[in-house]
Amino acid sequence: MTRVYVAAPFARGPFVVAAVHPALAVRGLTCTASWAAAADGAPERLDALPIERVRGIAARNDADLAGSDVLLVLGDQGTGREMYAEARIAIALGLPVVWLGPPFPLSAYREGVERVVSLEAAIGAIDAIDALVARSADRRALARAATR
Repeated sequence: MTRVYVAAPFARGPFVVAAVHPALAVRGLTCTASWAAAADGAPERLDALPIERVRGIAARNDADLAGSDVLLVLGDQGTGREMYAEARIAIALGLPVVWLGPPFPLSAYREGVERVVSLEAAIGAIDAIDALVARSADRRALARAATR
């Protein structure tokens, strides 16, 4: 079962939980982005939290991402700065990335990244990656090949 981490602005967490997670689940895909369940639609206020809690949130997100087979980025103009950091981490880890935009920053044009302009196209790209991943012992290498 392919594991998908969804990177999006924190304020879009309710949309991720209500629309993206079910669209993935109906295809038998597992969503690993636990951050979305904690989002209430308001901007994230990390500066109001104790540093230990903030670092714990970052560690959880990093573990969720590292345990995934593919990253879905829900691009958003002017927001979601951590989303861009997560995309670069995924690229460095060798995870395939499906980038729903616009916008499409420089990282969206790197090897292993597929650019799409609708959620339906993003799900289709993930379905194609899932089909390859299901047949491979080397999940990441084959999944990255699907996005070249």
